[in-house]
Amino acid sequence: MTAGIGVLAVPGWINAAQEANALNDLSMVADAQSARLTVDGFYAQTLPALSAAQDVRIQPSEGAKLAVSANADRSAWLGVSRAKTGIYLARLSGGTTVGKGLTLEEAVTAAGTTISGPATSRITAEGVPLPQPWDLALVAYENLHPNPGATSFTGYYMWQGTTGQNTAVGSIAGVDWSLSKKAYRITFTTVRANNGDFSVRVGDYVPPGATFTVRYRLKVSEDLSLSAMRFWNEDAGTAILASSHPASSVIKAGEVVEAWATVRVPTGVQPGTNLRLGFDIRGHSAGTVIEFGDADLYLGPQDAARPWFYPGVPADDGFRAAWTTSRPGTVLYK
Repeated sequence: MTAGIGVLAVPGWINAAQEANALNDLSMVADAQSARLTVDGFYAQTLPALSAAQDVRIQPSEGAKLAVSANADRSAWLGVSRAKTGIYLARLSGGTTVGKGLTLEEAVTAAGTTISGPATSRITAEGVPLPQPWDLALVAYENLHPNPGATSFTGYYMWQGTTGQNTAVGSIAGVDWSLSKKAYRITFTTVRANNGDFSVRVGDYVPPGATFTVRYRLKVSEDLSLSAMRFWNEDAGTAILASSHPASSVIKAGEVVEAWATVRVPTGVQPGTNLRLGFDIRGHSAGTVIEFGDADLYLGPQDAARPWFYPGVPADDGFRAAWTTSRPGTVLYK
């Protein structure tokens, strides 16, 4: 017989050895949870807790992913494995049926329960939370910035220029060029001093001493000269390792420009909200509008092949973007 998407009763129905390995992972979880119930009177709520209780490291087979959860009073559990083939397998407490599916939800439903709740906090009929899809998936990229869509002022900054000389208004505006269709918009109403700046905050979102890259996109209403990208509160000459903009870059009106820099936080510098990457503004006038957003922050050097991604925006090759819930950030996974 050939295994299809649905219910599996015995391991012999699985043709692929990789899926058989994933099924064996779930059998180990079931045995360990049964022992936990016998000894402690309740089930473990996470895989690390289950391993600790059994004093045996329970880990997924090569190429597979494994997750365990339990309801609030730990009277019911759910185990989910994602085989190297990409197929999901699920098993519930109180039964031996293994559900199989192309998605996490399909597998859990096929195991013999129903699912409810919003996408980021789904639970079974027994009250057991489902693992987040990216916890079991192949995560290709992660964006550490908490507000890449510029849906609020969080993570962004602007300085209007010399007090009493320049005035500007900052707002979150609807635009047609960003992934989220939102951007931080700066509108200058008075310009008597040839200065001002704008930037993306990074200090709170990277660890001390890290090398990281930040990139974002911007658009201006008239030709402007932007200095080389700066790293405020530190010497840009030693902190910035590489940048996309040489000094005095002219940004053409109406163009969507990508700016990036790879930065090493100097030793001993503690991250904070004043660590930010951006540009000094020159050549602007009353009525000048600058929009910027699509902030992307990641550890390591600049990756020229890295795609832009945002939740709800279609991605290539079956990948999906989603907000993570354990920390601010976004992942691209499948």
